[in-house]
Amino acid sequence: MRVLLDACVGYRMKHVLESMGVDVAHMLEIEASAPDRDVIPIALHQDRLLVTYDRRLSALIFVEGLQHPGILLVRDLDLTPEEQAALTARVICARYNELQGNFSTISNGRLRINRGGRRP
Repeated sequence: MRVLLDACVGYRMKHVLESMGVDVAHMLEIEASAPDRDVIPIALHQDRLLVTYDRRLSALIFVEGLQHPGILLVRDLDLTPEEQAALTARVICARYNELQGNFSTISNGRLRINRGGRRP
């Protein structure tokens, strides 16, 4: 499992995922100030599921039709950082293959997978 965390995602998420054996890269370590338009190609080039809190990425995917390796938008922002990281890590570990190539959302503790993403 290979994951790229967007710059808006905290390091707690990285540590939880790594403790579960996930290969994790973080945009803060790659190019902290990269605009959204540049983050998606990095994830695609590295073949990593992109995890973000940024809803603006959906416009790039659906309106502009950008290809991506899979995006997981986490909307459970009312959870504590620990709860959010644990929930997201459980979803990634349990459903990684289904998340690849699709735009998925975690909201209110539920996962929604929008199949038919734009994978090359």
